[in-house]
Amino acid sequence: MGGAVVLAHGLMGWGGMVAKRLVPPWSYFFRIEAKFRAAGLRVLCPHVASGSPPEIRAAQLLDAINSWPERRESERVTVVAHSQGGLDARWAISKLDGAGIIRQLVTLSTPHRGTALCDEIAQPLLAAAPPLSRQLARFGLPSERTVRQLSREYMEREFNPNCVDCDDVVYRSFGGRRRMLREYWAPFVPTAAVLRRLEGGGDNDGLVSVASAKWGEFLGVEELDHIEQINFPLKLVNVNEPWGMWRRIIALCEAEGEAG
Repeated sequence: MGGAVVLAHGLMGWGGMVAKRLVPPWSYFFRIEAKFRAAGLRVLCPHVASGSPPEIRAAQLLDAINSWPERRESERVTVVAHSQGGLDARWAISKLDGAGIIRQLVTLSTPHRGTALCDEIAQPLLAAAPPLSRQLARFGLPSERTVRQLSREYMEREFNPNCVDCDDVVYRSFGGRRRMLREYWAPFVPTAAVLRRLEGGGDNDGLVSVASAKWGEFLGVEELDHIEQINFPLKLVNVNEPWGMWRRIIALCEAEGEAG
């Protein structure tokens, strides 16, 4: 039996749940789980609270892994995490003794150093309108608290200093970018330009800069926007397919499974 892999979704994981109800073949990691299983790996795709901060989601992530029947006794898994899912996993490892369960963490465009879109736009907007923040939280959308915890200031001053890496866990990361704005999924055209301006230049995938995505062993920048990375079928046509990146990730998971 191959190694055990956990696919951890980003901030708005409910989008995948809704899509799967409407069109059963759809999911957050669209057609990606099948690629892992075809390689002989066991895969868990847990759902954690959409719109909630990492400390809440991290506990739910560990609970899902601990109760996963396909995980062997005392087996340590690889977590492959998109966007905020990487922060959830880091919190689980550092603050909730998750190193005994997680051997390797591979993050895809995780805002390890925050994103200026939260500092400069989302957080001030929600802080000025508490009723709006409360309503968003009711529907599983990001509240002011969640947005603040994805800001550059919070990540630099609070999260990273207090959520240190564990020596017994392998940390790896990918970043994403698009060189031509017209190739982005439509909502990312303005956000990519704004993010580049707010963070003083540099590539980004529409939501997270490459500089922020780097953590541990950096495995490179993929020509994929934030949605293309998970192959989620919101776009009529994905300009770039993500399978080259995912083949590399599967190979890493296979190697860790053999080592464990």
